[in-house]
Amino acid sequence: MDVHNYLPSNRRKWKAQTAKGFTLIELLVVIAIIAILAAILLPALARAKITALRSQDMNNMKQLATGMIAFCGDNNNTFPPAYWWCPSGTVSWDTLLYPYVGGGSGTPPNTMDFGVYASDPDTASAYGIAMGLKIMACPLDTFTKVNWITDSGFSIRDYAMVSGPNTWSVPIQNGLPNINSPSFGGVGVGWDDNNATTANWSPPGYPETVVRHPGSTLMLVELANSQNCEGNSWPSFCLGPILASPGSGLYQIENGVNLSQQNLEQNGVSQGLQLYPAQRNRFSYVFHDGHVELLTWQQTLTRKHCRGV
Repeated sequence: MDVHNYLPSNRRKWKAQTAKGFTLIELLVVIAIIAILAAILLPALARAKITALRSQDMNNMKQLATGMIAFCGDNNNTFPPAYWWCPSGTVSWDTLLYPYVGGGSGTPPNTMDFGVYASDPDTASAYGIAMGLKIMACPLDTFTKVNWITDSGFSIRDYAMVSGPNTWSVPIQNGLPNINSPSFGGVGVGWDDNNATTANWSPPGYPETVVRHPGSTLMLVELANSQNCEGNSWPSFCLGPILASPGSGLYQIENGVNLSQQNLEQNGVSQGLQLYPAQRNRFSYVFHDGHVELLTWQQTLTRKHCRGV
């Protein structure tokens, strides 16, 4: 017996209609609509992601500025230097700010003067070094680093104190460079102490009073470098926004740098030509009063006091 003969005619018609599939033209139309929506939405989503990461970057710098101000308050209103170095140890500005920006205040000093920090607990335990802090890295810096950083599991750093041509590698016996020197750029002095046998955890720095315009004087800037590692002396300071040719990686942007993977893996070079466009042609800058701004590098040259004290 054929039961379909006993179904109402309207039900048989309904079943036939629902069994009909997409035609090729209908399928192509749906695919075209999806492609158009993706073309519209994906750039917007990418921009939103960059905006979120830039906000995180600015928040990092804001917290570092707060830590810097707190450090000064606990140390006779004196800034940390960009670094202090001797043959047996290194103490950089981020080392001194470590307990103020989320690092353990009880971290043993002998785990913090190697000039490197670890990116994970296992590496820290294996080497006997301190754990790095995520706050020290720009979230948009996903670029290739030197092999001795990536292969060894060390933490990267993307921020630096502002310095000047004559305020780094200063023999400790010479004392603080004169702030009235034409080449003076910022308070990020770098000390070399060839005679010391242990790390100096109270290295000299400039008093807060040298900064006469805190709301328009740069405290920290972004310095992407293939060998910028947390706790290291080089490059813990920045000499300026731009250099016309490849240099020592101490400028935010150095034109003509070889950014091939092989060169980045083997040498310390400026990566500003990668980070700057990744942030839509802006860098984050934090000023001595603690506020943060997104600026083009050109704006740091035209704004009064932006590079000096």
